[in-house]
Amino acid sequence: MTKSTNRLSQFLSCVLKNSPHLTDPRVIQAMSEVDRALFVPPHLRSAAYDTSVISLDGYTLSEPGLVGYMIQSLDLHPSDIVLDIGSGSGYHAAVMSRLCQAVYGVEALPHAVERSRIALRAALCSNVEILCGDGWDGWEEHAPYDAVNVACAADHLPPAILAQMKTGGRMIIPLGTRDPLGREPQQLSLVTKQGTAPLDNQSLPPLSRQVLTPVYFVPMVHLHH
Repeated sequence: MTKSTNRLSQFLSCVLKNSPHLTDPRVIQAMSEVDRALFVPPHLRSAAYDTSVISLDGYTLSEPGLVGYMIQSLDLHPSDIVLDIGSGSGYHAAVMSRLCQAVYGVEALPHAVERSRIALRAALCSNVEILCGDGWDGWEEHAPYDAVNVACAADHLPPAILAQMKTGGRMIIPLGTRDPLGREPQQLSLVTKQGTAPLDNQSLPPLSRQVLTPVYFVPMVHLHH
């Protein structure tokens, strides 16, 4: 066993110890195949094997246990096409890429996009593409999506993204405004699209919503809204 493989194994054991809700063996296996250290700058590589949030240049790398839980909640299948909003470092997309057909990520920060593309190549993620753009608009070119992962907080559901989801598609999203003092959490929610019509008075299709857990995410960046 190489040193990096051993560190990754120890890291995953620690993640599972601190995340009893993370139980899907497929997700655990996917996480064991992706070295989190590839997705941070060299001077932070040792911190990548901790189980805490890592602050990067204008964005964050979420706790690995939360990343795994969000992916587990989406119940991904090998044929799924996934939209990843707020791709950041690319780590979240890399883990999902082991579980689905393709991941299409949208990230607003150009420097994050450049770094994530390099990291994804290093992690041998050939089925992931990252677009620099406004996550609020989704990525219509590759729609419809079976699942959507949103790794930034929104105060309401993005209509464009909902329109790009298949009927029966699942979206995991932190909903709520960000308290400037960080005292009020958002609610991590699982949203399932149940049809395309009739629309409600907010132009949203029929949905079911399940609140999973309180979370703290940076807000979604709106470039054109």
